[in-house]
Amino acid sequence: MSRGLDALLRPKSVAVVGASTNPSKISNVMLRNLAAGDFRIIPVNPKEKEILGFECFPSISSVPGEVDLAIIVLPAESAVRAAEECVAKGVGVVVITSSGFAENGPAGKDLQARLKSLFAGSGTRLLGPNTMGVFDPGNRLDTLLIPAEKSPRPPPGRVALVSQSGAVAIAFLEKAEAFDMGVSACVCIGNKADIEESELLEHFSDDEGTDCISMYLESFSDGRRFL
Repeated sequence: MSRGLDALLRPKSVAVVGASTNPSKISNVMLRNLAAGDFRIIPVNPKEKEILGFECFPSISSVPGEVDLAIIVLPAESAVRAAEECVAKGVGVVVITSSGFAENGPAGKDLQARLKSLFAGSGTRLLGPNTMGVFDPGNRLDTLLIPAEKSPRPPPGRVALVSQSGAVAIAFLEKAEAFDMGVSACVCIGNKADIEESELLEHFSDDEGTDCISMYLESFSDGRRFL
């Protein structure tokens, strides 16, 4: 497993950039979903000292020690600025949940091009933008944007899902839970500005904990590599 995928699927520390004290906000939902994990949880918000009992930091650069996984829950322009700070700190993987990038016209395409340039050769990997993130029940990693009590999650198992659509991923996971079908991991690739389907296909093909790989794709980043 590459360092990028290791930090994505087996993080020891997870930061939520744009964390909120408001229970109705997506970032607060995400913190609650993450709270069951064994990793260090790091809310980032310059206006708060503590969120849900976790010490809050004003910026990612002010967080002591390494950060394996940073999830950015901010509007697109602000997300790019936060990503720059993550790259400067040497975060392992950045997940950008925000929409407003290549799927949103010329201005969004320009923003996504900035992201691709920022991460290229940096040593920090990017999942997304415009992604629901990752669900790995075996490691109790859940960055999905919907509360677990409203969208039941399946148990650990041996089926991996890679989805370009967050809605399809949620529907898949809910059906899996209904039929008691276990999942090894679910990765939503979104606009796949960096981490994409072929890399994940290669990873799960070699993963001893995965017997079956399910994919929902709307495009191919590199058709030859995928084949």
